[in-house]
Amino acid sequence: MEKDCFSFVRKCHQFQIHGDLIHAPPSELHPMSAPWPFVAWGMDVIGPIKSKASNEHRVILVAIDYFIKWVEAVTFKAVTKKAMVDFVHSSIICRSGICKTIITDNAANLNSYLMREVSNN
Repeated sequence: MEKDCFSFVRKCHQFQIHGDLIHAPPSELHPMSAPWPFVAWGMDVIGPIKSKASNEHRVILVAIDYFIKWVEAVTFKAVTKKAMVDFVHSSIICRSGICKTIITDNAANLNSYLMREVSNN
């Protein structure tokens, strides 16, 4: 009976139109950049924002996990090196553990001696 069903489906006009047809040749698989959650984070500053928030904050610091796309964000009045380090410590390390890499755009506040000190400890 299963064989008859299979042959019927193969002859069915709707199956021929909407069937799974893979026309792309097989390609080589590539390893993932982040093999498990909370290993690699991307971090950047958004702003200055034109309309101030109620607490006068004008910039947003965002960190996104590369594997599960988890977002951590916080607002600041001004972006300082100490604020960056405190954010990394409280929002990334304390919540999800020590990560392997943090990818930034090499801005001065994200590439400071404080950040190197935190990453080396």
